[in-house]
Amino acid sequence: TAHDPSASTLFCAEAFADPSRRGFGIPRALFQAQRRLCRAMNLRRILATSRLPGYAAEPAGTTPEQYAMRVVCGDIPDPAMRFRLGQGFQYCGVLHGFLPEDAQSGGHAALLAWLNPLYTPSGPPAKVAVRRQPRRPPAPRRSVRRGRFPRCRRCPT
Repeated sequence: TAHDPSASTLFCAEAFADPSRRGFGIPRALFQAQRRLCRAMNLRRILATSRLPGYAAEPAGTTPEQYAMRVVCGDIPDPAMRFRLGQGFQYCGVLHGFLPEDAQSGGHAALLAWLNPLYTPSGPPAKVAVRRQPRRPPAPRRSVRRGRFPRCRRCPT
């Protein structure tokens, strides 16, 4: 897909690292690079998806939302989703029919978002009126030359 310069979101479909290279911090470096790119381009957020691979093994009647919330709470181990949550992403909901051919996740995926804390919009929203504080008059200046201030009765002359 092509990049849209007017967009405010960076989308990450999937990120993989070779399993034989575990322990080298490769996924962490990839997510750090995404965050740097998001800040450099002044984007509002990064959106990512995470499969729900254990959803098919859940008992009948469990909704994908319930499964995802159990992963978020730490009741179910899902390394991919838990890693993203540990990197500052927030759970937003479930995308139904995201990967229909994926039998392990039932075709569902979790939507995760990272909000750029350094994002600065190009201008104020249209309905927000900017109020300016009235300027205070400057404080009167006093001369510090000798003899301009009244003498204190307790001080020697």
